[in-house]
Amino acid sequence: MSERTSPERQRRNRTAPDTENEDEGEKTRSESVTPLLRIEDLRKHYVDKQGVAEWVLSKDPGRVRAVDGVSFEVDRGETVGIVGESGCGKSTLARTILGLHEPTDGYIEFAGKDVHEQIASDRKRFARRAQIVFQDPSSCLDPRMTLREIVREPLDIHQVGAKAHRNEKVTELVERVGLSTDQLERYAHEFSGGQRQRIGIARALALDPELIVLDEPTSALDVSVQAQILNLLSELQEEFNLTYLFISHDLSVIRYLCDRVVVMYLGQVAETGPVDAVFERPAHPYTKILLESVPGARNRIGEEAIKSDIPSPRNPPRGCRFHTRCPVVLPPSKYGMEFEQDAWQGIFEYKLRLRSGRLGRERATELAELTDNDGNEETTAKEAVRDSCSIPRVLSDSTAEELLDQSLSALVDGDSEMALKIMNADFESPCEQERPAVVDIDIDTDHRAACLRASDEEGEQ
Repeated sequence: MSERTSPERQRRNRTAPDTENEDEGEKTRSESVTPLLRIEDLRKHYVDKQGVAEWVLSKDPGRVRAVDGVSFEVDRGETVGIVGESGCGKSTLARTILGLHEPTDGYIEFAGKDVHEQIASDRKRFARRAQIVFQDPSSCLDPRMTLREIVREPLDIHQVGAKAHRNEKVTELVERVGLSTDQLERYAHEFSGGQRQRIGIARALALDPELIVLDEPTSALDVSVQAQILNLLSELQEEFNLTYLFISHDLSVIRYLCDRVVVMYLGQVAETGPVDAVFERPAHPYTKILLESVPGARNRIGEEAIKSDIPSPRNPPRGCRFHTRCPVVLPPSKYGMEFEQDAWQGIFEYKLRLRSGRLGRERATELAELTDNDGNEETTAKEAVRDSCSIPRVLSDSTAEELLDQSLSALVDGDSEMALKIMNADFESPCEQERPAVVDIDIDTDHRAACLRASDEEGEQ
């Protein structure tokens, strides 16, 4: 899929009509530059399954932090992509923005007004301004309705014009999305996957919305059909003056269609900025690894592969949520940045294994039995653990070496709790201690990242 090079790639700021103020004439200049959508510290938590009494009495009931402090803006006429691994909170974020989920905390502003106040006062009116296209068109199309009825349904619900007008609009929309009027009396199962997605797009356009949320609209389609749908979306955006919020896990699609991108990890924003800036100069380790995983997305960065064990949103890591998988996690401040990164990564891996219970005395003994070392049992076990975590046999820092050896001795003696206690006390990364602030990477382009390494680099400039 080639990169789009038309002027639309530049950040757009077109002014869309405000349906609530049509009778007040043209909007003022201040209104025209107001972001269409503003998200501020948005949170959506789900209470974990437990009895009502336990939930009421608990000071901190178990909860899934699906969206946990997300902030960004969407200007009129632009396309903002939300990208991240499955389970990072993308779809929950989209549905909360549209009012399909009630937020736990935070603020969502649409066209200068609180979304949930708009929904509370007139849900139908808000629905006319913001629509969604779902990932699987088959699941959201009524199998008992014809193409004509599916596309006309929003017009019927909102009583837009007379029946003749509605049918005329249905015909126009069906033709505009690339379907034939000869298909108007067919049912959803008679269409291909790409055609069903075109039906979903036509239905979303029926009420002339300002914002369309596209929740992975091409992920279930063949590559050739994906390209057709993406080109159609680009054309429709220009023609109908639309604003898109595009949810995807496919970085090549994000680069093709979007103006800006928000990279999410475990319910939080890791990085955000113009697509070109983020793709060519990623500032967050997670973004770098995501880009490296996509052939042709950008040149390889040379970072190590991402670790596979994804933390649960029920119990996310404290501090930076990516630190348990980060290949460049900061060493403890008392050892300084000069502490060799390869050695530190091995030490940190050892600590994570202790914390998760994957490493204990029995496992250390098993590792020792796999070696050809003829030394004493304790020494062999400690060396085997070092080798399994890629820790050098001797650290350059004598204090670090002594403390690590104490932890290994406790592990081999069967005291895993003490081994972890030593590691937690003497080898705690700054990335574990605090949630990194979002810092400006490039203030002119609004390129920002939430990473302590980015903060350090920003401070040095």
